[in-house]
Amino acid sequence: MNNGTSLWRKISILLWGTAAGTAVGAGMMAVFAVAMWLSGHIPEQMLTIMVWIAVLGAAFTAGLISGIRSGHHGLWYGLCSSAVLGGILAVCSAAYGPAAVSAGTAVRLGGILLCGIAGGVLGVNRRLRY
Repeated sequence: MNNGTSLWRKISILLWGTAAGTAVGAGMMAVFAVAMWLSGHIPEQMLTIMVWIAVLGAAFTAGLISGIRSGHHGLWYGLCSSAVLGGILAVCSAAYGPAAVSAGTAVRLGGILLCGIAGGVLGVNRRLRY
């Protein structure tokens, strides 16, 4: 039933994963922004790839940290933490304008969820080597 895990612990796991994913995504975006500034010109197709790398890296990190902190149910925690992250990104995208929300939004959300699941499963199944 409860399995000894309180509701606050579950919420804490999701918040830590989401916060870590957000930090990694922001850090990757900052690195890409500096790269764009230093290069002077980057093709538009490359910008899309850079955003995808940052967002999927953030989702993977969110799932990974959630899986590590939970110790079990990595698929579930990875899915939930990346869903929260995807929800935040969807709200920000919708606030940007209605044209930012399209049929491709579902594909992007699916990629975010899959990366979060992969991170959660790997977080639970990692082996510590000291």
